[in-house]
Amino acid sequence: MEAKKSPTDMVVDRYHGYWEVFLSSEVGQGISFITEKEEEYERSDRVCVVLNLKDVLDQGGLVYTVTSLPAYIKAFFCTLPEGKVKVEISLNNEKT
Repeated sequence: MEAKKSPTDMVVDRYHGYWEVFLSSEVGQGISFITEKEEEYERSDRVCVVLNLKDVLDQGGLVYTVTSLPAYIKAFFCTLPEGKVKVEISLNNEKT
Protein backbone atom coordinates (compact mmCIF):
# COMPACT_ATOMS: atom_id res chain seq x y z
CA MET A 1 0.00 0.00 0.00
CA GLU A 2 1.38 3.40 -0.94
CA ALA A 3 1.69 6.27 1.51
CA LYS A 4 -0.32 9.46 1.18
CA LYS A 5 2.13 12.20 0.24
CA SER A 6 0.11 14.97 1.93
CA PRO A 7 -1.98 13.38 4.69
CA THR A 8 -4.40 15.62 6.59
CA ASP A 9 -5.13 13.87 9.90
CA MET A 10 -4.30 15.56 13.19
CA VAL A 11 -1.86 13.43 15.21
CA VAL A 12 -0.30 13.53 18.69
CA ASP A 13 3.52 13.55 18.76
CA ARG A 14 4.57 11.52 21.80
CA TYR A 15 8.13 11.03 20.59
CA HIS A 16 9.49 14.41 21.66
CA GLY A 17 7.98 14.54 25.14
CA TYR A 18 5.54 17.38 24.53
CA TRP A 19 2.44 15.51 23.34
CA GLU A 20 1.77 18.29 20.84
CA VAL A 21 -0.80 17.98 18.06
CA PHE A 22 0.40 18.28 14.47
CA LEU A 23 -1.00 17.91 10.99
CA SER A 24 0.17 14.46 9.88
CA SER A 25 1.83 15.91 6.78
CA GLU A 26 4.24 17.68 9.17
CA VAL A 27 5.56 14.34 10.47
CA GLY A 28 5.84 12.68 7.05
CA GLN A 29 4.10 10.66 4.38
CA GLY A 30 2.09 7.72 5.63
CA ILE A 31 -1.24 5.97 6.06
CA SER A 32 -4.05 6.29 8.62
CA PHE A 33 -5.85 3.27 10.01
CA ILE A 34 -8.88 2.81 12.25
CA THR A 35 -8.75 -0.28 14.47
CA GLU A 36 -12.40 -1.31 14.18
CA LYS A 37 -14.81 -1.27 11.26
CA GLU A 38 -17.06 1.78 11.59
CA GLU A 39 -20.13 1.92 9.35
CA GLU A 40 -20.26 5.71 9.38
CA TYR A 41 -16.79 5.78 7.80
CA GLU A 42 -17.46 3.15 5.13
CA ARG A 43 -16.79 4.38 1.62
CA SER A 44 -16.10 2.61 -1.64
CA ASP A 45 -12.44 3.72 -1.62
CA ARG A 46 -11.67 2.14 1.77
CA VAL A 47 -10.69 -1.46 2.45
CA CYS A 48 -9.85 -3.54 5.51
CA VAL A 49 -6.18 -4.44 5.69
CA VAL A 50 -3.84 -6.34 7.97
CA LEU A 51 -0.58 -4.52 8.58
CA ASN A 52 2.55 -5.96 10.20
CA LEU A 53 3.79 -3.22 12.51
CA LYS A 54 7.32 -4.63 12.21
CA ASP A 55 7.30 -3.66 8.51
CA VAL A 56 6.59 -0.04 9.48
CA LEU A 57 9.22 0.06 12.22
CA ASP A 58 11.88 -1.70 10.11
CA GLN A 59 11.79 1.15 7.57
CA GLY A 60 12.11 3.76 10.33
CA GLY A 61 8.41 4.54 10.46
CA LEU A 62 6.68 5.87 13.55
CA VAL A 63 3.13 5.40 14.87
CA TYR A 64 1.01 8.35 16.00
CA THR A 65 -2.45 8.55 17.58
CA VAL A 66 -4.97 10.30 15.32
CA THR A 67 -6.98 12.97 17.14
CA SER A 68 -9.08 14.37 14.28
CA LEU A 69 -11.79 11.71 14.59
CA PRO A 70 -14.49 11.28 17.26
CA ALA A 71 -13.10 10.02 20.59
CA TYR A 72 -14.83 6.63 20.33
CA ILE A 73 -12.83 5.77 17.19
CA LYS A 74 -9.29 4.48 17.72
CA ALA A 75 -7.11 5.50 14.80
CA PHE A 76 -3.41 5.57 14.12
CA PHE A 77 -1.16 7.22 11.55
CA CYS A 78 1.98 5.35 10.47
CA THR A 79 4.78 7.23 8.76
CA LEU A 80 6.28 5.33 5.84
CA PRO A 81 9.75 6.66 4.94
CA GLU A 82 9.98 4.20 2.01
CA GLY A 83 6.62 5.42 0.67
CA LYS A 84 4.84 2.06 0.89
CA VAL A 85 4.27 -0.95 3.12
CA LYS A 86 3.09 -4.51 2.53
CA VAL A 87 -0.46 -5.22 3.70
CA GLU A 88 -2.93 -8.07 3.37
CA ILE A 89 -6.28 -6.95 1.97
CA SER A 90 -9.24 -8.32 3.89
CA LEU A 91 -12.57 -8.84 2.10
CA ASN A 92 -15.60 -9.25 4.38
CA ASN A 93 -13.20 -9.50 7.33
CA GLU A 94 -11.41 -12.48 5.76
CA LYS A 95 -7.74 -12.29 4.78
CA THR A 96 -6.83 -12.75 1.12
